[in-house]
Order: sequence, then C-alpha cells, then structure tokens
Amino acid sequence: MKKLMLLLLLVTPVLAEAQTTDDFFDIQRMQDVRLVMSSRDLAEMRENYNDSKYYVADFTWNGIRVRNVGIKMRGLATRSPIKPGLRVDFNRYIAKQKFLGLHSVILDNALKDPSFIRERTSMAFIEHMGQPASRESFGRLYINGEYEGV
Repeated sequence: MKKLMLLLLLVTPVLAEAQTTDDFFDIQRMQDVRLVMSSRDLAEMRENYNDSKYYVADFTWNGIRVRNVGIKMRGLATRSPIKPGLRVDFNRYIAKQKFLGLHSVILDNALKDPSFIRERTSMAFIEHMGQPASRESFGRLYINGEYEGV
C-alpha cells in the first residue's frame, strides 16, 4: 500500500499555484517577459521608434500567454530602437482581455537610470508615505527570443 501511495505521488501531476499581480511585481525575483511578433512589424517598430503606432504581439510571462496584445514604443527622451520602452495593452485588439486583472503594463527601458534604482526607490518612498504608487519589478525582456535588456 505504501509503495502504491508513493507511486501515485510520483506520477500525479503537480498543480501550479495561480499566478497573481503580486507574483508579477515581486521585487525579490527577476521576471522574464517574452514578446513574439511579426519580424516585419518588429523591424518597422524599430525603424519608426518615434511613432506611437501599435503592433500585434503575443505576451508570455511565467507560462501565462496572452495572445494578440497591442504594443507600442513609449517615452520621450528615452525612446530607443535598440532598447525599447514599451506599453503593452492587453485589450487593444480583444475587448476586455486582461493579464492577471491588468489592462496594460509598461516595460520601462530605464535609459535615464543606469543604476536601475532611482524609480524603484522613489516608488518605495511614496508607498512608505501611504500614497498610491506604481508597482514595479525588474525583468528581462525578450522579443522573438532575442534578449533586449533589463
């Protein structure tokens, strides 16, 4: 009986815990965000990085995939064809589509913050003062399997 129980434990699939926004914004963990989009759209987005045109992509984080999201370049002085700062709108092309309850996320390229701590420190201070603050986490961005940066 014990052998049967052990065998059942070994072959029974383990159910993954449901992911939450707290997991996505976990500051103790480096997140991996992956975007897959048409190579033609990617080339056009890089070439016209000062435009705010949306492109279709699939977004994946921690095994959760959201198809047909809208992405566009963002930022003022931080726009870059090499290290893009992106806005991801989950409901741009599919009404009411969300990711972990979120309508959109910003993938900031931190070009003006090479230390990567200014914005995080500011948001932590604002939150500590009891005011609403943007949630943040560090992450690696991959587009079509290519590493784009932190």
